[in-house]
Amino acid sequence: MELLKDKPDNDTLNDLWTQSFNIRRLCIRELSIDEILERFPAYRRPEL
Repeated sequence: MELLKDKPDNDTLNDLWTQSFNIRRLCIRELSIDEILERFPAYRRPEL
């Protein structure tokens, strides 16, 4: 995964973040905050 690299490529991360919008939106409605952060660790990255 791109997030696991020492220096992840921000362009790739932005593309993946955009592509995952619909599934993230659905998950946010159903999951707790801890579950969301576990499933989508990029929420911890302020540049996204």
